[in-house]
Amino acid sequence: MPEVDREEYPPQDYEQMRERLDQCLAALEALLDRPGFGVGPQTLGAELELFLVDQQGHPLGRNADVRDHAGDPRLTLELDRFNVEGNLTPVPMTGTPFRALRDETDELIAAVSQAASQFGGRAVAIGTLPTLNADDLGSAALSDEPRYKALDRRLNMLRRQRYRIDITGENFYPRDSVKLYVNNHRVAKVQADDGGRFAHTVEVQLPQGTWPTVTAIGRRGGGIVST
Repeated sequence: MPEVDREEYPPQDYEQMRERLDQCLAALEALLDRPGFGVGPQTLGAELELFLVDQQGHPLGRNADVRDHAGDPRLTLELDRFNVEGNLTPVPMTGTPFRALRDETDELIAAVSQAASQFGGRAVAIGTLPTLNADDLGSAALSDEPRYKALDRRLNMLRRQRYRIDITGENFYPRDSVKLYVNNHRVAKVQADDGGRFAHTVEVQLPQGTWPTVTAIGRRGGGIVST
């Protein structure tokens, strides 16, 4: 699939993208409905979003440097420069899958922290970083990738109004960018069953200073699930 390599596109490109997306979704739904597709052992996977912070706990906008230094294919850039995402290895549902995910999560956080230490930082798994302030969410916060800048530009064109984020307490952030998304990190777990269906995605808000515990996984049969 071609990478997004620029920030702006003409209207006809958006129309072509809409048509191609509809075609891809129809093809995916047909694939999921194919008898025998995906039959096999049940598996469980997860993705984890992390903040990068400096020694004082403030956002560290070096995600590209940290990713490159870590050299780990499980890592990818998130929306803002002080965020990275880790995609954990799917594990069988038999045995102790949550222990396996926990162990890999600990290992991945340690690897990111090790890479971040080269730039005076570390990784933090937390839902809302309490040291974030309005200055951290300016135009320079977006990761230096055209796809994020194109996304930000397009969403602003469609919304035609400012984003409004209310956080309980004294903080209120009206902003002109999707960058405020970084105030809400989570860990997402996805289960695939032995019929080739994807069960319901469970997303757990990461509380400040704690690690989430998943106690149940719901199942959703048929169709395409988007969360």
